[in-house]
Amino acid sequence: MLNPMNLNIPEDQRKRQALSSLAGYAHQILAALDGWMRVRGDGVLLIEIAEDYAVLARDAVEMTQVKRVDPTSEISLGRKDARDAIISLWQFAKANPTVDVRLQFLTTAQIGNERDGNFHNGAKGIDLWHRAAVGSDVEELRTFLLKQDWPGDLAEFLRSASPDDLRARLFSRLRWTAGAEQSSELIASFEARLKARAVARNLAPSDGAE
Repeated sequence: MLNPMNLNIPEDQRKRQALSSLAGYAHQILAALDGWMRVRGDGVLLIEIAEDYAVLARDAVEMTQVKRVDPTSEISLGRKDARDAIISLWQFAKANPTVDVRLQFLTTAQIGNERDGNFHNGAKGIDLWHRAAVGSDVEELRTFLLKQDWPGDLAEFLRSASPDDLRARLFSRLRWTAGAEQSSELIASFEARLKARAVARNLAPSDGAE
């Protein structure tokens, strides 16, 4: 019988294989499991309902969008997936006005510079976002964002909202987490936590990891 490892795959057909997609799905599942292990009290984990996964607790929901990409690649506010995340937060919050809606954009990429941005001192857009969330000036970031393509209501909000409203309803509610753990690191983290739980229940550490 032919050994599968000896089967030659034409280069054009290799490009059609779904290995990268499957690895991405597996990473997303691992990230959701990591979220589940962090749920406290009466929190509920939602999978593929509000973003890739979300934790619902009382009158708040924290959604997480998981992006597994080449760790040497970069994420910036001008990229489509970043804009999609901003729009997602806006639309979920608008549809749930009595809920504290937040979003974490979790990616293995690194924070990069904006192609169309010319921020003071060469700052990166995502870094400015994080600073704006905790009180820094928002106008340079507002100007950049207004150059992007947004749904009408979000574009109007960006144009007319006060700095405090921008912080409260947008900047403080979306957290960009770059350089996130790879799948192997998530697995190692699971094992460590499971071993700690086993020890807390007077079991051997190996009982938690089996």
